[in-house]
Amino acid sequence: MTKQVTSSLWGAGIVASRPDGHFEIKPHPAEPDPSRINENIGGALRSAARIQRPSIQKSYLEGEPGTCGGERGAEPFIKVE
Repeated sequence: MTKQVTSSLWGAGIVASRPDGHFEIKPHPAEPDPSRINENIGGALRSAARIQRPSIQKSYLEGEPGTCGGERGAEPFIKVE
């Protein structure tokens, strides 16, 4: 397991990378008031909710600038590179 110091908006932490490719972040010992938010970052990197590739709403690709399909949040997204 590799460990490294990191910092975020929510404070300093120690990142540990595991052999399976996952990460966990624990509060840095010198952090006076650690936030538990950092502990969620490792799991969020592999979450099914995470956008894996850049995507654009279908109506935006098919329409003129400023147009909207009226289905915000319901219409499909097209993956782009």
